[in-house]
Amino acid sequence: MDAVPYTFVDSVVELFDGKKTLNLLAEELTHSLWKAAVNVHRRNREYYTVYVREKDSATHLVAFHLGTNICSDLKPIQKNRRFARIVTIYDQTDDHHGYLKWDHAQILGDVDAAKKLNSIASQIEQSSYFSYQSADIMLSSLSNRVFGAIWLHYNGQTSLTFLEQQILNSPFLERIELEAKIDISFVEKFFDHWMEKGTLNFTLQLSDVEDCQTLLKRGEVTEFRQGHFRSVIKHETAKSIAIH
Repeated sequence: MDAVPYTFVDSVVELFDGKKTLNLLAEELTHSLWKAAVNVHRRNREYYTVYVREKDSATHLVAFHLGTNICSDLKPIQKNRRFARIVTIYDQTDDHHGYLKWDHAQILGDVDAAKKLNSIASQIEQSSYFSYQSADIMLSSLSNRVFGAIWLHYNGQTSLTFLEQQILNSPFLERIELEAKIDISFVEKFFDHWMEKGTLNFTLQLSDVEDCQTLLKRGEVTEFRQGHFRSVIKHETAKSIAIH
């Protein structure tokens, strides 16, 4: 292994996810060549959140340098491809409060915004958080990237295709939140699948009182704490329960 050139080791370490790989290796590695490369990248990594919103027929892009109060366009990320990494992509199209970060936004048309997001896609950490509300450009530009946690507002088949690819390909995917207006009969399919397999893991939050009552009646209602009730259904064969 000592015959491996440092430039090769460095190029490999450059690909490591900071949270899931780089930080762990820094504590475990003993081989001097690899440890040196890992330490260099760990010390010099800079982490960013990228905010996106659609407003007035344009796309606004802002980079926030974590650990500082610095907001900017995406140039600092583009200029530091070796060490700059993105840990959050946040769609804030519904942010109408005019926070100061938007004063630093780069405002682009759809085509140029897509190119800009594509230019930093390779710097997105595989364990990063992805939030999507309505900026369609995000799904189209970042469909080939993988994430560790995802929040999506349902947008038809495009959303489902995106989630399917994430489930199949993301090595660090831990959580998906999908917000949608759905019929209660569709929710029943989740329970039917759970009753058949006993392995489904999901959470439902309902805003419709009648739908909520319908689900509560399916199980044994328990007061977890004062004024907060949950309905518990025990699986007939598997060691599994459904709580809603």
